[in-house]
Amino acid sequence: MKSVEEEIILNGKSKSPYYKSVGKEVAVFKHSYEQKLPFLLKGPTGTGKSRFIEFMAHKLHKNLITVSCHEETSSTDLIGRYIIKGAETDIIPDESGISYLKVVEAGNNGSHNHFLEDGKTSKLHNVLVSLNKHQDGAINITNTEAGLFINSPFEGEYMTMATRAQGKLIKDSLQPLILRSRYVIGDMQLVFPKPVVKGVFDVVKKPVILKNDEDGIVIDVTVNGETKKVNLSRFNSI
Repeated sequence: MKSVEEEIILNGKSKSPYYKSVGKEVAVFKHSYEQKLPFLLKGPTGTGKSRFIEFMAHKLHKNLITVSCHEETSSTDLIGRYIIKGAETDIIPDESGISYLKVVEAGNNGSHNHFLEDGKTSKLHNVLVSLNKHQDGAINITNTEAGLFINSPFEGEYMTMATRAQGKLIKDSLQPLILRSRYVIGDMQLVFPKPVVKGVFDVVKKPVILKNDEDGIVIDVTVNGETKKVNLSRFNSI
C-alpha cells in the first residue's frame, strides 16, 4: 500500500493537492466519512485546514463545496436547499408554527429576506432589530391589536409604494409601521410586506412586487380591449 506522500506524487507529477500528514488525521477523516459522522476542523489561519479538506475531497473522489460564512449567515444557508428561479423562502401560515415578521432588504445584488422572530432581537448589519422585545439601542417593533408600531433610535424616512406618500421616521418616537413601504434607516433600505405571520418556512413563488428585484405596483390596464401590465413606480435600490 502506498503512503500518503507516494500517492500524492507519482512519476514526478502531482495527482492531488499536496498534503503531508502529521498524525492519523487522514484515517480519522476517512473513518468519519464512511460512518457518515460530522468532522470539525479547528485551528489558526495557515495551519493547513483548507488544504487537508482539498486533499481528502480528492482522495475520496468527491466535489468540494465551500460556503462563505458571515454574520448574516443563517442555518438555512448551511443545511442545503434547492434554489428555484422565481421562488423564495417564506412563512406559510400554520398555527403550530412560530410568529415572524418578514423584512425585505435591498442590497447591491438585489433584495433578500430577513425574518424577525416574535420575542427576540436580531442583528441586521450590526443594527439590532427586535420584535415584541424592547431593547435599548435597538429598532423596536411591536405587534398589537391596533397594528404594528416602530420605535427607532435613528432618524429615517419612508415611502408607501402604492401611493408614493412619504413620511419621516422620527428618532425615539413610537410611530405606526406602514406595511409595503420602503423605509430608509441609515444605510439600510427595508420593506415590511405583510403583518406578523404565525407559521413555518417553505419555498413559495416570489411575489410580483419583488420579482427581478423590482419595487412597485403592477396592475393590468385595459384600453379598447387590449390589456397591458403597468408598473406604477420603480426604484433601482430594491
